[in-house]
Amino acid sequence: MKHLKIYAVPMLAMGLLATACSSDDHESNLPLTGNQIQYSVAAPIAPRVVSRPETTTASIETFLVNAFSEGTRFINNVTVNKNGGKWTPAEVSYWPAAPVNFYAISPDIRTNVTNNNGSMTFVYDNPGNQDLLYSVAADQTQSSTTAPKPVELNFRHALSRIVVLMSSAKSDMEVFVKEVELENILQRGEFTYPSETTAIGGSLVGTWGKQTENGDADVFESKKPDGTPNPDGQLLTSTATEFSNCGFSFAIPQDLKVAGDVNNEVTGSYIKVEAVIKNKAGLVIWPNAQTPAANRDGDKGIIRFPLCRDNAAMPWIAGQAYIYNIAINNLPGLELIDFTVTVDQINYDKNVIDIEQ
Repeated sequence: MKHLKIYAVPMLAMGLLATACSSDDHESNLPLTGNQIQYSVAAPIAPRVVSRPETTTASIETFLVNAFSEGTRFINNVTVNKNGGKWTPAEVSYWPAAPVNFYAISPDIRTNVTNNNGSMTFVYDNPGNQDLLYSVAADQTQSSTTAPKPVELNFRHALSRIVVLMSSAKSDMEVFVKEVELENILQRGEFTYPSETTAIGGSLVGTWGKQTENGDADVFESKKPDGTPNPDGQLLTSTATEFSNCGFSFAIPQDLKVAGDVNNEVTGSYIKVEAVIKNKAGLVIWPNAQTPAANRDGDKGIIRFPLCRDNAAMPWIAGQAYIYNIAINNLPGLELIDFTVTVDQINYDKNVIDIEQ
């Protein structure tokens, strides 16, 4: 029996605005005279565990802004870049008399933001290799005709962070991992901005719908130090190590499908690990002649770890990190799937995941 414990951890806490954070976390604009629109930006802080590809206030470099005033598009896909401590838009915009609603995403991704019955949406094809942030500043007006304050954009994470850790503490066998994939996950969705300002400490978040493009995502491929393929695979040690070199770190939030076996075909969402297990003499002991065809791919064996609780759907939530810590300490059985799955949510200071084979 295999046991899986998944911890869902906050991917990052809300960032602080210029007036409430240190210079290490945030760089603000110096107000300019006149009625040019300026920006002040904050992004959440990344958890200090495993690799950290998340965007933070310190690392954010660019965003794309759309804005509407009295129902009419006022700013259309304008890039804003950070130059030193100042945010510089590619096109200068000036404050109108009526309030303005700002909608921003980072990085600079050319999305077709549309107004669907008052809700601002865009369709996103997830490459998996970049963090996606969003921000709303609603009902903004010019604060001064001589020294207007910047538009404060507090960004939030739109995607879920996915991490796979692996280890093996068994003294009489060696596990060589060749590939790791996420199977049957949705990779396109329609994102809807929240209807109000994404203020620090606020609870309003964007939502995902119409998720489609079910498919697989490569997480790890065994490679030599020079980057060429390593057919021998990567040896697991007793120390949990992150397996991630294919660039997939972020997933569209979605309801994961329960993994199962239907007519000897695996269904649902799961982690697929392709590996070879040897004894200390270097002889392959798995896969072997008793390994079912469904559990092998050429000379590699296949182990499957469900991504959600058995017989119960589980969501990936935006702004949460899901860290799957797989420990392979026994030979895989002959069953196609046999897992007991539990899910715990913890804070990022205790973001350890336990999966035991």
